[in-house]
Amino acid sequence: MIHRTVIMILLLLLCNFLSAQPGPLEVTPVQRIKLFEKNASIIDKLLDGSLKLAKSTNEPLQASDSYRQTLLELEDQIKKAAGHGDRSRVRELSGCLNNLMNRGFLPALGKARKRVSLGHPDEKQLFELRDVADWITNDLEKNIRDSMLASTDEATDIYQSLQSYRQTLKEKMTPGVEQQPHH
Repeated sequence: MIHRTVIMILLLLLCNFLSAQPGPLEVTPVQRIKLFEKNASIIDKLLDGSLKLAKSTNEPLQASDSYRQTLLELEDQIKKAAGHGDRSRVRELSGCLNNLMNRGFLPALGKARKRVSLGHPDEKQLFELRDVADWITNDLEKNIRDSMLASTDEATDIYQSLQSYRQTLKEKMTPGVEQQPHH
């Protein structure tokens, strides 16, 4: 069941991403090629990630690591779009980032935190994943603030989402009472 849910979430993300593209009557063949080239790396990362997730659905730490790779690609693409002042692309990719963070990475990381006891060897990887997510949010915010889009509505929405991710990371990564030192 979890396997199917993960695959469905990734397919929904991909469908949301692709449906945000202009309709077929509005796009010339040359524009389609350019759109495909622009989106190819993200599509590739989503497909790679979904294959890895399919293999690791019962291992939230591995699932979090698969999400991490896609998050890094999305972050890179958002920075490029912001650098070019492409507001619609930033909005589109930020929606993908938001879905992936809230429906995939953060829940998986929270599950991993509950499974990995204090002092367990996997705890180091868990905190490395947390640190990568924190770095992504800080780096993305810095890049948006330094871009042409710094004072736009898109930037304001992104800043709020990034702050929410940081808060959720803090909450999910705080060891709970159920976690005991590993012996």
